[in-house]
Amino acid sequence: MVGFADERGVGTVLATVDQANTKSIRLLEKHGFRLRERHHGGDAEVHLYERTRSG
Repeated sequence: MVGFADERGVGTVLATVDQANTKSIRLLEKHGFRLRERHHGGDAEVHLYERTRSG
């Protein structure tokens, strides 16, 4: 998905993830995502991650 967004010039990609899903969180962080919001949408278990393309 990140490659698809990059090819099309999308500047920001958002992803939600269950806070207990550490493997998904590590994968997001490996691809440049950073935590933007804890308890996204009022759900204590969901975090929002963001990746902003530079350039």
